[in-house]
Amino acid sequence: MARLTVEVPDKDVWSAVFGSGFETWGWWRDVTYLDNADWDKPGRVQVVIDDPEYPEGSGKVIGPILSLHDVVAAINNCTRDGHIERGWDDWDACDGDAILQYAVFGDIIYG
Repeated sequence: MARLTVEVPDKDVWSAVFGSGFETWGWWRDVTYLDNADWDKPGRVQVVIDDPEYPEGSGKVIGPILSLHDVVAAINNCTRDGHIERGWDDWDACDGDAILQYAVFGDIIYG
C-alpha cells in the first residue's frame, strides 16, 4: 500500500484533533488552552487524563502540557501503528482520543 505525505496547515491539524470530540470519553478530565490557544487556534494545551498507574475511579490524574509539535508527532506515530485510517479532515472522537493518548502515553491505554 502506498503512503502519501501531505502538508496541512497547523490550524487545520490542531482543530481536527481538538474539535474531534475526544473529551467525551470518561478518562479525559479537563482541557485547558494556554497562551491564547483554543480548540481551533494552535498553541499549548493542558490535557488532564486518568493516571493508568492507579485503579479506575481513584481520582488520580496526570496533566501534561502539549504543543503542536507533540500532537503532530503523536499523529505520525498513531498512523504508523495503524490506529488512524481516515484522512485528517474526517477525524472523529475516536481518532482524536487515540492521537492524544499517543501524545500523553506513547500508546493507547484506554478504549
